[in-house]
Amino acid sequence: MISIVIPSRNDDIEVFQKTINAIKKQTVLPKEIIIVDSSTDNSIKNFLQKQKLKLINLIYKKIDGSFAGKSTNIGMSLATQKFIGLLDTKTIPNDTWIEKYIKQLERDNSDLIFGNTKFFSKNRFQKILRILSYGDASHETVPGTIFKRSKFGKKMFFIENVRSSYDIEWRERQKTLLKTSLGNEIEIEYGEFPSSFLDAAKKYFIYSFYTAIVNVQKDAKDLYLSIFIILSALVIPRWNFFLEGWDENPLYIADVTKKYFLSLLVIFLSFLIASRFFPKQVENRLPFITLKYTVFLFIFLSVFNWNAVVADWVEDTVFYIPHITKIFVVLVLVSSVLVRGLFKPVSNKVKLNYLLPFRWLFIGTIGLILDIVKAPGYIIGSLISKFR
Repeated sequence: MISIVIPSRNDDIEVFQKTINAIKKQTVLPKEIIIVDSSTDNSIKNFLQKQKLKLINLIYKKIDGSFAGKSTNIGMSLATQKFIGLLDTKTIPNDTWIEKYIKQLERDNSDLIFGNTKFFSKNRFQKILRILSYGDASHETVPGTIFKRSKFGKKMFFIENVRSSYDIEWRERQKTLLKTSLGNEIEIEYGEFPSSFLDAAKKYFIYSFYTAIVNVQKDAKDLYLSIFIILSALVIPRWNFFLEGWDENPLYIADVTKKYFLSLLVIFLSFLIASRFFPKQVENRLPFITLKYTVFLFIFLSVFNWNAVVADWVEDTVFYIPHITKIFVVLVLVSSVLVRGLFKPVSNKVKLNYLLPFRWLFIGTIGLILDIVKAPGYIIGSLISKFR
């Protein structure tokens, strides 16, 4: 009835064993498990040879080094059953996963059911990462997804040349191609977060790097729009300096910098409002991220020059604000920590009494540092994707 596809590469055997055991306990057993292994050694192959699967046909495919997207594509192409289920070596399904999702698939007359995953942590630092990333809410995931093989085709292939974010792009693409829904019940668990800050920083950097690559590959127009935003920010505020005759030139624009900044601000606020209703379609788009940093830079420069331009360095005037730059930086940092350590976790169903009175401050600070780590990865990924 169903083929289970699992990509593998140098995975933790102990964790993988839990996944295999969970599959063997399913109330509806799969007809076949397809493991596509791109490991640098034979540890996965040796591990699988010791498994006793009885009524389940195990198909093992060894390939050269590749990312999970390519391995999953190969596995889906090998599937022979009516349904295809997707897992990875670190996601553990509940015993009723296959039974309940196939029933929902047929009851809803859907083509595809996305996995509904709950995340858990094993130590204190992993708990911080879980709160920052997912909170206590369940989330839509590729692992746990089950779909009709009759709908399988090239449009269901994952992007193959990226390490992360391929799953997000795939989910959004399938929603435009098929009749999809989210599993009604939480049937998948994941708890393999990085155990140290260094590992987490490395993972976040790599994640942002490949997120940028996926975004650019998905829509090259996003990159061109982002480049336009950057160039406009460099050229338009200095527009009048390029003109002969200054204000006597017919192309002169009075208060051009103010008008440009206000226009940017209006566009940014429009994006911000749209992101509240369509977060997945807006928040990770390259133009929105570029616009966000451009607006922040303009605000910072305005604050930095406030006392010189507005107050003319006259300390007695009402417009003079002592230490305005320091105040602005502190407000930005505090706001960022508040959002990451308090508001976002609460929106993801983390209990407020766990975060208060001071735990949110530590969690938010870790989140802010990790966001700073992600920024260069996103920039480098965007450039490499377009010009490599």
